[in-house]
Amino acid sequence: MSAIPESPSQRSSHTTAVAGSQGGAPSQKPQSSPEPYTPPQRYPAIPPTEDPTSQPSASTTPVVATWDGSTAQQPRSEGSPPQQSASTACRADAIGRTPPRQPRAFQVSHTNSHTWLDNRLVERERWKEIERNLIRMRFIDPVKRAIVPQTFHRYMDHRRYRAEGLAKREARRLAQRNPPNVWPLSGLAPVKIGPAFGGKRFDDGRSAVLAQRTIWSQQYVPSEEKPQAPWPTIEEMREEGDERATSEFGRFPGVPRMPGNETVAWRARAQLPQYPMDEVWRSPCKETYEDARRESPPEEMEEMEALLGKELVDALDCKACDDF
Repeated sequence: MSAIPESPSQRSSHTTAVAGSQGGAPSQKPQSSPEPYTPPQRYPAIPPTEDPTSQPSASTTPVVATWDGSTAQQPRSEGSPPQQSASTACRADAIGRTPPRQPRAFQVSHTNSHTWLDNRLVERERWKEIERNLIRMRFIDPVKRAIVPQTFHRYMDHRRYRAEGLAKREARRLAQRNPPNVWPLSGLAPVKIGPAFGGKRFDDGRSAVLAQRTIWSQQYVPSEEKPQAPWPTIEEMREEGDERATSEFGRFPGVPRMPGNETVAWRARAQLPQYPMDEVWRSPCKETYEDARRESPPEEMEEMEALLGKELVDALDCKACDDF
């Protein structure tokens, strides 16, 4: 009968039981565990940073890190000053190996000095830039291309004429701003223009022309029958402007309406009656628009030509009212 092999755990437990029965301590050979793999370091490992202000105790032996990655204990004799910590010594050594920072070179600041150049040399450099763009003008109409200077001499003539034109225009502008006093030379007395109506002020709110009632008078005062119309709303201006422009009616300003609550739609507000002096061209209705676009019958054209004359009818162009 073959023996059943024992597992390592059973063997260790059996050895422990035998040793315990004999009264002695279990004797086991320590097993060596594999060391963890440590990748090679290019630079030495620096221990954690410590507070440089903290002083090490007297019983602590300072440890100094070397550049080969190992650490060594440095004995300290009694009465000697406290040594630096490993991190502080390593940083101090690294700082000592760093070359001192060189001072920055003195840079010359920008000055206001200018180099004098001849005007002809400046124009020559400018002409070189223009000459590079003249290659693109080969595909332009020769009639238009002839206007552009093609040589440096023609370019200088163009610059000269341009400068003279600007000088003359500036002289005319100054002359208009400060006109000469020609009245003493002509022998005529200057005409004094007095205020309108001899300075009289009318408070009836009528116009200066035809004395008609109008809201455009400086003395106009709104009344209960005709109050001040508010400014049209955004919706009304949009419909009377952009949306009306999409049709063939054109744009029209919003009509004056009675002031009221803002929550009321602008269409529901009553229109204010206008003075005859303030009436403008009314918005045409559909029938008026169709009648204007309709061609006049031949009988009406013959009657107009008989009354006005054919030349006048053709000049008025009454056959096509495109401007309506």
